[in-house]
Amino acid sequence: MNKSEYQKLSQNDKRYYRNFYIYQRLGRMHPLTCGNDSNHEVLDLEFENGEFKLKCIDCEYSQEFVAPFFCFTIKEQNESNNDMFSVIYKERYKTLLEEFNKKFGTDNEENS
Repeated sequence: MNKSEYQKLSQNDKRYYRNFYIYQRLGRMHPLTCGNDSNHEVLDLEFENGEFKLKCIDCEYSQEFVAPFFCFTIKEQNESNNDMFSVIYKERYKTLLEEFNKKFGTDNEENS
C-alpha cells in the first residue's frame, strides 16, 4: 500500500493497517508469507472493494481472509501477555511506529 492509498482509509482501517504493518515486522511471531514462495517479502495488505486482502508484492499471490487478530494493537495484545519478552518488543514497536509514520504520515490515534 502506498501513502495516497493509506490516506483514503477510514480511521479504523488506518489503525488496522498500521497494526498489521507493525505485526509483520515486529518479529514476535512469524509473519504471514507468500503461499507461492515463502522466500518472498512478507505479505502486505491491499484495500479492494471495501475489504483488505493479503497480497504478495513479489508475485500475484493474494489471499482474501485477513484474521481479525490484527484489529488489536500490539499494546492491547501485550496487556494480556506481560512477560519478559514484552520489554524487548516495546523498543522495536516504537522504532516500527516511527518508520510507519515517516512512510505513511501520522494520525491522531498513532498509539492506539
